[in-house]
Order: sequence, then C-alpha cells, then structure tokens
Amino acid sequence: NSSIVSLCAEAMPRSDARRGYGAVLQCLSNAGDKVGSAACRHNVRRASRTLAHFPTTNTPLLVACRDQFLQLCASEGEILPDKLLLPCMRRKRANFTGACRSKTMSMERMVHREVSFNAELSEACATELANNCAEMPHDAQFKCLIRVSRQAADVSASCVAMLHEFRVRQSESLELMNRLHTDCAEDYRVLCSSATAMRHPGSGVQCLKDSKDEVTSDTCKSAILEVMGTASEDARLDPILSSACALEIRNCTVVDKIAPGQGRLHECLRRRMREGTLNRRCKQQVLSVAKSEIEDARASFPLQSACKMEMHEHCDAVPPEQMLPCLEHHLTAKQHDNSRSFSDQCAIKVRSMIQLSLHDYRLQPVVRRACEVQINERCAEVPPGDGNVLSCLLAEELASKMPGGCGSAIRGAARSGFYTFTWGQGVTRVCDDDVFDKCTGGGGAHPNADITRAVDVNGDGVYQGAEIWACLSHAAYQPGERFSSQTCHELVRMLALDPDVKAKDAERLSEELGKELAKQKEEHARALRQRKQEMDESNSQAAARSQQMIASAQAEVTSKMQELDRLREQLEYQKFMAEKLEKLSKESEAKLQSGILVHPKLILFVVILLLLAAIAALRQRQLSPASKGYQVLLVPKDT
Repeated sequence: NSSIVSLCAEAMPRSDARRGYGAVLQCLSNAGDKVGSAACRHNVRRASRTLAHFPTTNTPLLVACRDQFLQLCASEGEILPDKLLLPCMRRKRANFTGACRSKTMSMERMVHREVSFNAELSEACATELANNCAEMPHDAQFKCLIRVSRQAADVSASCVAMLHEFRVRQSESLELMNRLHTDCAEDYRVLCSSATAMRHPGSGVQCLKDSKDEVTSDTCKSAILEVMGTASEDARLDPILSSACALEIRNCTVVDKIAPGQGRLHECLRRRMREGTLNRRCKQQVLSVAKSEIEDARASFPLQSACKMEMHEHCDAVPPEQMLPCLEHHLTAKQHDNSRSFSDQCAIKVRSMIQLSLHDYRLQPVVRRACEVQINERCAEVPPGDGNVLSCLLAEELASKMPGGCGSAIRGAARSGFYTFTWGQGVTRVCDDDVFDKCTGGGGAHPNADITRAVDVNGDGVYQGAEIWACLSHAAYQPGERFSSQTCHELVRMLALDPDVKAKDAERLSEELGKELAKQKEEHARALRQRKQEMDESNSQAAARSQQMIASAQAEVTSKMQELDRLREQLEYQKFMAEKLEKLSKESEAKLQSGILVHPKLILFVVILLLLAAIAALRQRQLSPASKGYQVLLVPKDT
C-alpha cells in the first residue's frame, strides 16, 4: 500500500471504473526497484508476468486498444487469443495510434525488461534458458541469452531468430534501452530534444551517439559506448546504418555467405567501401561507425573481444582514444621479437583497423587534426578515399617539409602503412613494384608473391609488414641499389634512418626529435589555452548578449505593463462615463414622464419668439421721431 501511495497514486481508479487496478499494476511494474518491499516486488513481478503473457487480461490495454485490436488483430469479429495476439501486436505496432500506442509501448518496455515477461522469447529459448541462465538474476537473463547465442553451437535456430528480432526492436527505441533511457535522460533533454520529432527508428539513440563528446554524465557516456559496442558486433543492430545499407547487407549475407555477428558484416561493408561499391548514404554511415571505433576502442566490440588480454597486459593505463596506437606499437614490437605475447587473433584485428584508417584521412584522428589547414590549402581538390589525401600530403611533405605537427603526423601514418603492408594499399602503393622486386624474389604476381629474399626477422615463419619495411628501408640505403620508383626511394629514405648512422648521430637525431616533440606539445598546450580563452571570451560575450536580451525583454515587459495600466485607466474612465450617462438618461426620462421637464424643442421655439419680439421693439424705437431729434410740443386744445 505504501508503494502504491508513494509511486502510483495518480493511477488509482476514481470515477472511471473501467480502468480497474491494471493501471496501478503497470505503474508498479514500471517502477521496478523503486518499489520498497521485497514481497511487493515479488507479487508485482508475478502479476506483471501474467499481464505480459495474457494481454486480454490487461484492462487498461483493452480499454485503450479494443477498437484497434478488432481492426488489426482480430478474426471473425473477435480479438485474437493471447498466443496469436502477442505476435500481431509486435508486427502491427507501427499502426497503433493515440492511447493504444502508449499502452502497447508500456507493454513493450515490460517485455524487454525481463525474459520471463516475454512469452515468445521464453518459449523459443526455453532449453537455452534452462541449461545456461536458470541461476542468473531475472534482469541478467537477457544478456545471458545473448552470450550463449554467441558462444554455444547448439542454440536452436528459433531462439536465435527470436532473440535477434527483439534485439533489433530494442535498438530502434530509446525507451526500450533501460540503462540508456535512465542514465541519459538529462543529456537527451539538453542535446536531443528535436530527435523526438523524428519518425525514423533509432533517431534518438543516433543523436546520443553523435553527441557523445558533448555528454556531461559519465554514466550516460558509458551507456552510449555500450550501445555502440553492441552495434559494432552486428551491423543489423544499428537502425540508421542497416537502413542506409539494406541492399549491401543483404549482398554480404546472401551473395558473400557471411554469417552475422563478431563484426563480420562491418568488415564486409568496409571491404566494399574500399572497392567503391557502396552508395553514398551507406558509405557515410560506414565511415561514421568506423571513425567511432578507431577513436575509442570501447565502441568496438570485435577489437575488445579479440584483444582483451593484450589491452590488459600492454595498454591497461592507456586512455581509450590511444588504445589502437598502443596496440599497434606492441604489434610492431612483436614482429621484431616473437617472444612477446600478442595473439594472432588480436594482430589480425589491429592490422585490419589500421589498414582501414589508411583508406581515408577522416579515419586518421591525428592527421585530421594536425593537417586541417594543409588539407584545405594543398589537397582540397583531392577526393577522399583510397588513401588519396594521405598520398597528397606525403607528396607535399617530400617536396617541402610542412610546418607544425602535420609533417610528423603524415610520416607516422605512412610508417603505419608499411608496418601493415598489403598490396595496393593507398599510401604504400607507390612501392608495390619495389617490394615485389627487392623483397619477394620476383616470385608470382603481387598478391601471391613468394617470399624468398626477405628475412623472417622474428622467426615465426610469416613474412609481415615490419619485415617488409626492414627489407625495403635497408635497400634504400644500399649503394647502387636502384628503385623502380624514384618517389618510393625518396619516401622510404624520408621515413627510415640510415642503418649505418653512427651512435652519436642517432643520439643527436633523437635529441632533435625530442625537442621537436616538446615544441609540438607546447604548441598544442598553447592552442588549448588559446581555445579555452576564446571559449571563455565567447561565453562572456554570450553572457553579455544574454544579459542584454534579458534587459531588453524586461524593458519591453515594463512598457507593456505601463500600457496595460493606461488601458485599464481608460476602461475605468469609460465605464464611469457610461454609468453617469446612463444615470442622466434615466433622470431625464423620469422628468419627461412627470411633465416637469419641458421638451427641448419647445424651449427653442420660445427663445426664437423672444428674440423676434426684442428685434421688433428695437425697430420700433429706431423709427420713432424722438430718435431723429424732433421734439414733440403739446398744444392745449383751447388755444
């Protein structure tokens, strides 16, 4: 009762008896761990499971959806039975509207919270749950099933299909991702409020991914990275990418016979991107996902899965954004010393990601930041992809050393290209003929060249990038050694030190490089300080503008209030005058009726008569003799 009062008082039935107590139960189920009593939580779970398995017993759902169920999920004028109604609700969810849409979404949240609430998944994966996840907590069984589906070979096809269907649905809606929905509520409100208006599935989740660097909450950022890692495992769990690349994903699975999972679909899409067969929209999404994985290892499930031991042993203290360069460094060391621990599985994945980053400069975060000005000034007309922009920057570096950190960044990218050498790779393609002539003994075509001359440096029986680089850089400094490509010769000599250089010279070069690095760090720190100062100034200016806008708004409000007061005074005066006029009108009418008041026309008539009489009297006086100076003599009658 206390939980109902504190959490779900608004859901209590009042005048509308049709709601029953189903609304209260749904409210308690949504509250989850906020329900205080363990016994209450147990009873809520049991009742919620009943509602989720038997939707026809869910009164609030039926009240809101009865008409739409009869239209979309009915047979012979009757709503389908529970076992058929559940899949119908899942398939037709986009067609529900209004209150029914809200109620079906509440039910979806319930069935995605626990496997036991999900009747279809519980039935399809009953054996897998009993054998592998029975001892797991209720809220951990969903993840347990995912793990089992990855690792166990005897998982039924029906379980895999149903689990995938529910995972796809979950990826399309932020509300169905419990952790992301809870931990990112405030950041979503600030950064992604406009995404709620977007109709495309996954738009809310995609907004949080795109705004990851602006997210303030660490728990929210962690939840976003978890979602990104899940999508990196299977491209079909990224709604935006799977929509843009629907045809390409189908070609990967049907034509190329690639099994989904473990990042294999992403690898297929990236290979097709390098081949230039992706449409523009799909390529944009593939680049975006690859950029996220390269810049933060936590967003790459395949890399974390393949290199878990190496990350812990070699790069445990390294920030996530430096994880791939750290792994590359230790992979290179492994190629020189086979005694170092580095699994083949991790080596393959690291080489694959480095080769991918060399395809497009936008996947090279260091080059992208350090060479932004040079790219805009010197390589603006060069189309991205196939290493074109990196090759353009290398040519500029060969012609004249570029200022700042750009030269160092592009040289580092080129060395990575040689350390992960493969035929036809953008930045190293210029040296393919010389690698073939000098390091393979001329055996066979490039892709299948036999290795006969190059030395297997670490003795592992495999000829790898670092050994190719050792062979090529050694040849570049041999007197009389001729290269097929002069550009390749100059490039290798620029990137490699002379193997015969003396120790003192090497120490001097090392010191110079150290000074250059310190200078770059100082420039970087100064740029950061300047940027912070600009941001502070920008914030100050923004605050001033905001204060000015507030002052202007306050002045406008004051003006409006004064105008309103004047209007009120005018209305009061008009009301007063109207009342006075009405009073006078009533008094006049009363006097007219009593005969006391003479009609105005009669008064006017009398005034006119008086004026006429006065005028006549004045005229008479003017015509009299006395008025002309005559005297009147009175003569007696007798004389």
